[in-house]
Amino acid sequence: MIYLVSLYYPPVSNPSSNRISHLARILSGKYGRENVRVITGRPNYPDGKLAPEYRWRLFQRRTGEWGENVHHLYEIPAPFKGLFRKTLGLMSFAVSVFFYFAFRRMKAEDLLYVTSGPIFHVYSISFLSRFKKNFRFVLEIRDLWPQTVAGLGWMKEGSRAYSLMKSMSDEAHRRAMSSVALVEGIRDYIKNIAPDKDVDLVYNPVDTERFKPVDDEELADFREKHPDLFGSGKTLFLYAGVHSHAMDLMNLGAALKILAETTRDFTFVLIGYGEDKQPLQDYVAANGLSDEVVFLDYMDREELIRYICAVDFCFSSTQPKKIYEMVIPTKMGEYLACDKFVLAVHNCPFGDHQAELGNAMVCEPGKPDKLGECMLELIRNRDKYRCAGNARQYIIENHSLQRFEERMLAAFGKYLKESTSGIPACPERSRRA
Repeated sequence: MIYLVSLYYPPVSNPSSNRISHLARILSGKYGRENVRVITGRPNYPDGKLAPEYRWRLFQRRTGEWGENVHHLYEIPAPFKGLFRKTLGLMSFAVSVFFYFAFRRMKAEDLLYVTSGPIFHVYSISFLSRFKKNFRFVLEIRDLWPQTVAGLGWMKEGSRAYSLMKSMSDEAHRRAMSSVALVEGIRDYIKNIAPDKDVDLVYNPVDTERFKPVDDEELADFREKHPDLFGSGKTLFLYAGVHSHAMDLMNLGAALKILAETTRDFTFVLIGYGEDKQPLQDYVAANGLSDEVVFLDYMDREELIRYICAVDFCFSSTQPKKIYEMVIPTKMGEYLACDKFVLAVHNCPFGDHQAELGNAMVCEPGKPDKLGECMLELIRNRDKYRCAGNARQYIIENHSLQRFEERMLAAFGKYLKESTSGIPACPERSRRA
């Protein structure tokens, strides 16, 4: 049995959920859906609201899209904002994971694939591996904890809590059979603290069959249905994603205020939900930017893609923290797959490389005056930048689902060979079923 342990899984839609869903599809096809089981929480991201079928239940089992078994464990629902309530939700899932596996008899060929962040359920798995027989796990690291938490300003480096979490995280890296890193910086960190461990580098995939340019006729129809946005002739910018401290959207607000002093020939659309949404809305209203900034709620992916394709430029940003210098922003990859030019407020190699290819304009994080200048340049030379680069082809060649599948199957081939017998490939009868 391959257990995929992730707090997020469909119907939740975010980068972690989407990645594990793709992995479940790949492994179900390779090893048989009866050999794949997803262990996840109760879907309540991002607003903290549970659907009726998940309420008043400690445990729920269902069949996923790919025929895989999905086990939803108890988790205290929490909106994606506020440190205390959110942390309580994360820790409740970690407790559920502990009891789920504590009394489960594992076979020598069983494998746990555990994705993080968040990190608390990883601590549960790491602790259990000290005592349980045949408890082999691979650790996938999306973000380094507690470094990311400290980078957001929610914890002080050098504090007792930070030192404890870092010690537990490093111990989990050492106890894992192998690790998977999403970016080079995380891979290098793990190799430094666990030099004897194998670390595979597997970038986040972009579903290029889903994220792709919308045809001209459909795009024209979409714009006609939204004349308030697309009928003015103004330059349109778009941000789609979580409105969290990590994205530093208050820096964007300050840049828009500076930009408005020179021109108001723009509209900035922000789609999503998060703890910084209300403060940003208040800032926009207080500074007379309500006509230039439009806030839209979290929406289904197909509708979101139409918005991405209909605007002139897309926006991606992070805080000016060292921890974010190693990121490959998922949303930026999705923008590029739609063949959009990106205004990237990042200090990372991926952003710099896209700028070199002509797919992006990079602005240093934390400097609203420079960001305002970048947006003004895009407004004044809109046609020049809209037609620049070959963004989609780059994503297809380097970050597509096909590349993700190749890398993950190569990694799992190694993991399963280390078991006593391995998991057999899926027979034709099971594949047809």
